[in-house]
Amino acid sequence: MSKFDEILALEEELKTDSFGELIVDNAHRGTKDDPMHMPYVVYTDVVKRLMNAVYSFRNNNPEYGLNEYLKILEDNGCRDLDINSLDVSTVDDKVVMAMLFAIIRGERFCDGLILDSLKSGAVSKLIERLRVISENENDNSNC
Repeated sequence: MSKFDEILALEEELKTDSFGELIVDNAHRGTKDDPMHMPYVVYTDVVKRLMNAVYSFRNNNPEYGLNEYLKILEDNGCRDLDINSLDVSTVDDKVVMAMLFAIIRGERFCDGLILDSLKSGAVSKLIERLRVISENENDNSNC
């Protein structure tokens, strides 16, 4: 059993999921008498479970220090946080989890960040890397 199981269990569902929908208020004029609502994203249940799994991992694995995710990323050369342009094939599990946590936390400051990261394949790459790391841990524990 891997500490990443909760996240890895979502991998197949995420491959076929629509992730969510950006809701834009086109029904109102945007005046004082008829204000518009700010755009927002409604995520699917699978994505909500992913968010919960990442937070759960952070809470259950304090040794990863994910509350300092930006420092972890900076210390590993990920200064611009452009996850799509990074080669994640060589990063360790701490960096992968910091990247996932950065995406999830980033949603608070940028609506739709998770949706964009899912649609671009960045989250998929990170989860695939976690799977490889997890499988290597299991192989090494059998020695």
